[in-house]
Amino acid sequence: MGKKKTDRETAYIAAEHQANLMRLAAAWAAELRGDMEITESDLIGNLAALLEDYRIGDYSAEAKKQYLKMNAEILKIRAKSFAEAANYMARQCEHLAQNEAKWAAAIAKKNGATGLKKTIRVNTIVKYATVEDGQTISESIDAAAQEDAKRISEICREGVRKSKSLDAIVKEIRGTKELDYSDGVLEATRSEAETIARTGCMGIADEAKMQFYLENADVIRGIEHVATLSGNTCLVCGSLDGHIWKNPGELGQVPNLPIHPNCRCVHLPVTDMHEINSSKRPAEAENYWKEAERAYNEDHPGKKFDDLARSTKLKYYYKAQKDYTARTGKPAFDEVPQNMSFSEWLKTKDSRYIESYLGKTRYLLYTKGELPLNRFINPATNTQFTINELKQLDIEAFKRAGLV
Repeated sequence: MGKKKTDRETAYIAAEHQANLMRLAAAWAAELRGDMEITESDLIGNLAALLEDYRIGDYSAEAKKQYLKMNAEILKIRAKSFAEAANYMARQCEHLAQNEAKWAAAIAKKNGATGLKKTIRVNTIVKYATVEDGQTISESIDAAAQEDAKRISEICREGVRKSKSLDAIVKEIRGTKELDYSDGVLEATRSEAETIARTGCMGIADEAKMQFYLENADVIRGIEHVATLSGNTCLVCGSLDGHIWKNPGELGQVPNLPIHPNCRCVHLPVTDMHEINSSKRPAEAENYWKEAERAYNEDHPGKKFDDLARSTKLKYYYKAQKDYTARTGKPAFDEVPQNMSFSEWLKTKDSRYIESYLGKTRYLLYTKGELPLNRFINPATNTQFTINELKQLDIEAFKRAGLV
């Protein structure tokens, strides 16, 4: 009995830990968004002087020279924001990497690993780990600064070229009070900063764990990809769920996490105890994300669920879980064997659930066309094939599904 209790704790701790990481990522995102706002007033206050110096609105050599000068001045004005963001991320990532290594050690011990090394190269991870489009966090922030200045400069150039008033240019940059300044180009920078924070948090966490597993390859013999058994799990993550790579020989094949923004996947250590692990994992009883979308659309006709902030979407998501329990008297999540993969779990759901998850065309390809989940994914890029790409790859499946 004691062993089963330990197993269950091991099975659920990963989901709990990922939820905590996502909360931490949200806190980092709020911090970086605030950093971007630090210099917005300075930018708007200096805009008149910037435009005074930039008088040529065409694309001549002289205009280009003035444009580059203005771009450089904008970079200087905004430098404090991006420096604050970079310093904050560096500090937080170092602490996070240390904590993730400790967490990985705790999970490995629960799975029977002994003789673990406790050290990882934290500074190396923070400095060199690639977390977004092959870029380090520092490179991502630098790139965001360049894009920010470019967007602002281009609005200024077009404003001068079209003889727009200063107020009109300010509105395009800052946005309007009526929409809480969410319709200006500065919002793009704030959103980009949030993405860097979220992706950086989850990416550093994964890299720290992976480095720990590599350092302990003598007792951690593999890495398992674990996704969430939920209708909100993307096809890429779902198709990877349960896959195990040998450590260290196949580590180069392990996809970097996060696979996408708000990714909930985690890489767990595989030890000699893996085959006899009798633990359970949580599985969504109903597609709560789709139920949340349906409820919102009913309450707000003409508006789109996809346009909501993630925090608002989550309120509807959690309400859908409570509504399910109130309606059925059952828990919102079932318990299934730990070794049940996402693709195996999906087969246990009814046709309504599967179609709501895959969409009509992919549902027909899955059920009548006999395409397994992993055939919907491009393994070279870990991205989802479009319907046209699937048709070119397997026309016979489309025929079996009655789609041609």
